[in-house]
Amino acid sequence: MGELEKKYIRVNIGRSELNVDVDGIRYIEVYGHKTIISTIRGEINVTQSLTALEQTLPSDTFLKCYRGFLINMNYVQRIEGEVFLMKDHREIPISRDKRSQIKNIYLDYLFSKMEDETC
Repeated sequence: MGELEKKYIRVNIGRSELNVDVDGIRYIEVYGHKTIISTIRGEINVTQSLTALEQTLPSDTFLKCYRGFLINMNYVQRIEGEVFLMKDHREIPISRDKRSQIKNIYLDYLFSKMEDETC
């Protein structure tokens, strides 16, 4: 895939559909009965479940770190104890049961990004 090719996912908003740029998604959260996609341009309330969205997103970039949260690892500033501190200063919890596994996935992601930049 070329550098200029963008990846989109199609989401449902009420009765209409929208293409969302995958690279612009910071995180997705379930709040109450709503699924909210936080993008660099604002929030989008969608009718799909988190699980359905997770299946359409690249697993090498998106990580389910807690029940009801899916993060784009490109927007993580750092891990701070039990949370991911996002670049927009939002703190997103890391699952206690899978904490070491989730941190390892994130660290592997960071190392692979560094390798890509040095090649």
